Amino acid sequence: PFFKISDSELAKIRIHSEAKHKQSDFHDCVLQYSKADSDAALSARLQEILDRIEQWRTIARRGNLADLIWRIYRQTGYLSFVSALPSGQARRANLLRLHDRAIQFEGFASSAAAPSLTRFVEFIEKLQAVGQDWAPAEPQESAGNTVRILSVHKSKGLEFPVVFLAELESKFNKRDSQADCLASAESAKGGLGLQIIDRETNSKLSSLAHEVVAEQKEAMSLAEEMRILYVATTRARDRLILTASQKRSKCSQIVCNGFFLGGGPLPDWQLRACGSPLEWILCGLSNRRILHDALQTGFAKRAGGDDLFSFELHGQADLQELSEFVIALKAGKAARKSSNKSRPKPADARLLAQIKESLAWRYRFGNAPLLPAKSSVTQLTHGNDEYMKLDYSGALQRRPRVLAVAEPHLGDTCVTERPDARLIGTATHLVISELDLAEPVTEEEIEKTKERLLADDAMAPAVAEHIDTESILAFFSGELGRLALDESNAVWREWPFTFALSTGKSVDTSSEMVIVQGIIDMLVRTPHALVVVDFKTDQINTGQTTERAELYRGQLELYGKAACAILGADSVRRWLYFLTPGCAVEV
Repeated sequence: PFFKISDSELAKIRIHSEAKHKQSDFHDCVLQYSKADSDAALSARLQEILDRIEQWRTIARRGNLADLIWRIYRQTGYLSFVSALPSGQARRANLLRLHDRAIQFEGFASSAAAPSLTRFVEFIEKLQAVGQDWAPAEPQESAGNTVRILSVHKSKGLEFPVVFLAELESKFNKRDSQADCLASAESAKGGLGLQIIDRETNSKLSSLAHEVVAEQKEAMSLAEEMRILYVATTRARDRLILTASQKRSKCSQIVCNGFFLGGGPLPDWQLRACGSPLEWILCGLSNRRILHDALQTGFAKRAGGDDLFSFELHGQADLQELSEFVIALKAGKAARKSSNKSRPKPADARLLAQIKESLAWRYRFGNAPLLPAKSSVTQLTHGNDEYMKLDYSGALQRRPRVLAVAEPHLGDTCVTERPDARLIGTATHLVISELDLAEPVTEEEIEKTKERLLADDAMAPAVAEHIDTESILAFFSGELGRLALDESNAVWREWPFTFALSTGKSVDTSSEMVIVQGIIDMLVRTPHALVVVDFKTDQINTGQTTERAELYRGQLELYGKAACAILGADSVRRWLYFLTPGCAVEV
C-alpha cells in the first residue's frame, strides 16, 4: 500500500531472483531487481522506493519522530488508503493515535536523551506491559457534520473539509527572549546571557552574551511559530479560510515591502522582521495581483496572476450586517423549534410500515455461520445427549486406541479396581480389528490376538482381563460373522472416511455443506449390498436393544450414506451388534 507495487510485480521480483539466487530473502531480491535491466520501469520505481526509505531512515536518526510519521502518512497517502478499507474510520483513528503517541513520547524523552525510533518502540512496549490504554481508537462519527473549535496543537493529525484560521494578526510571543536572564538551550555546556545594570543612570543595558542568547531564543521561537502555522494551514481538505483584523494601510505597507524584494523565498531577516502570521502570509503573497487590486497599491499591473485563492476586505459596516444576520438566523431557528414543539406533525403511515418491516426483517441465512466446517458423526447425531459418551466411532472424539488402552498405571499390580468401561470397550474393538479373518475365529485365536497385543504394549493387562472373549466368538459364529469370514466378500475394519454432507436441517441452511469424518467398525461388501456393522459395548440386556438401537439410528444412516457414496454402491444394510447380550439389530 505504501508504494503501490502490485502482486504480479512482487512475483516478478521473486522469480527473477530465484533464477540466480535461490536462497535470497525478499529484501535482497528487491536490491537485485533494482539494478537489473529486465524491466526498466519497475527497476526505476524500486530504486526510487529504496531512496525514499533511506531518506526516512536519515530523518529518523536526525529529525523529529512525530514529523517523520506524519511525513510518511502524507507522502504515501496511507491515511486515505486505510480510510477506503472496511472499518476505515477506525483504522484511520488508530494511525492518528500512533502519531499522538509519538508527540507524547517526545515530551517524555526530551528531558532524558534524544528521542529515537528504537526508544519509541520500547516506549510503546512499556505502555502495553504496564496495562496502559492502547485500545483501538474510536473514530469520531459526528465529525462529518459538526463544527469543532480546536487549538492548532489539538488539530494536529486531523483533517477537515473546511478550516477557518482566525486572529492571524496576533503578535508572536517573544517574552522568552526579553527576560533579564536568558539561558542558552543550544550550547552543549550551557550559557547565560545577563543584562548589565548601570548604577549611575539606574538603567539596564543588554550585554553581548544577552543579545546572542536572545537571538537564539527568538530564532527557535519563530521556527516553532512557523511549524504551528504549517500545521494549521494543512488541516483543510477542500477549503482553507484565513481571517485577520488589521488596518488597510498596514496591510498595504506589508505587501509593498514584500513586493520590492523581487519575489522568491523571503530572506531570513524579513521573516524575523515580521511580527505575526498575517505579516508572513502577506509578504509571501506580495507578488500576487489580487492583493494589489484589493489594497490599491498601484503595482497590480506588475504583479503575477492566475491565483488559486481569493482575497476580500470587509469593513465595519460589513461586520455589523453579518452580526445582524446571525442574530436573526438564531431567532428564526428558536421560533421554528417552539412552533414544532407546539404542533407535532402527524406520523407517516407508510414510513412507519417501512420502519416496522425493516426492524422485523431477519437474514434468511442467519444460522449458516453457526454450522461447523468440519464435524464428526457423533457430534452430528448425538450432540450433547447422555449416550454420546458410549460411542467411540467419531474420528475427532476418540483417542488413538493403542494409546488409550495401554495406560501404564493399569498394569500396576496395586490397582485392584475394575478399569473404566470405555477402556474395556475400546480394547474389545481393537481385538476385533486385529483378528486374522483368513482363519476360522476360535477362542484360542482370540486369546492369541490378546497376547500379541499385550506383548506389543497395545493394551494393559488389567484391561485385557476384562475383554469378553465369548461375546467376540458369538459374533463370528452368527450370520454377520460368517459374512465377514466369507472369502468372496471384501472386509474393511476400522474404515475411516471423510464425506461432504448437506445439512438440510432447515430452509436457511439447506445448501450448506459440512465435512463429516468417522470410522466404521466393520464394512463388508457382498455381491448384493454393503453391510455396515457397528459394535457396541453398552451394558444392557436383550430387552433394551431395540430402544437403544434407535439412539444410534442417525449414526448408522450417516455411515451407510457415506459408504454408498464413496464405494459407489446402490444399497446398504446397517447393523448394530451389542456384544454384552450378543444381539444384532438391523436399523
